Amino acid sequence: MKILLPISPVSINAAFHGRHVKTDICIAYENALRAMMPITKTIAGDYYALEFTFYLKNFELTDEDNLVKVVQDMVVKSNLIIDDRRVISHKICKIPADQDFIKIKIKAVRRPKAVKSSKFIVPNKFNRIMTNYNSIKASIKTSEKWRIEHQKKRKKNGFGMMFYDPKN
Repeated sequence: MKILLPISPVSINAAFHGRHVKTDICIAYENALRAMMPITKTIAGDYYALEFTFYLKNFELTDEDNLVKVVQDMVVKSNLIIDDRRVISHKICKIPADQDFIKIKIKAVRRPKAVKSSKFIVPNKFNRIMTNYNSIKASIKTSEKWRIEHQKKRKKNGFGMMFYDPKN
């Protein structure tokens, strides 16, 4: 299904201003989108691939991934797809234009096959980093055990606390 919406997109920053409460701009934008969305049945399918193309006057000043959230939520609220958790593929494109508008393509897709983790090739650099991380973690545990044992010995011998222990 292809949908053309002759409206300027609103970024997630303008929609929420860094909070979890929708702004008046977001509410007005959602109402305008809802009025423009086609009235149709939900697209049949277990999973979806969405393609968003944003034609923008202010092409240089716009971060394309901030434009998707509000539009995708309206696709769900308009009952075009079941749930945005069922979206397994996104394609986002922004194109300079004389007039702002949004093009949305929705496609029902099959569930991808599960991949066994043994099929992934892990780069040597990653292995080295994880080895270093695990050895540091092990040495921290060892030093913590030593510190606790040493404190117990000092207490037993009457020397009191050698290290500050916030638990005691």
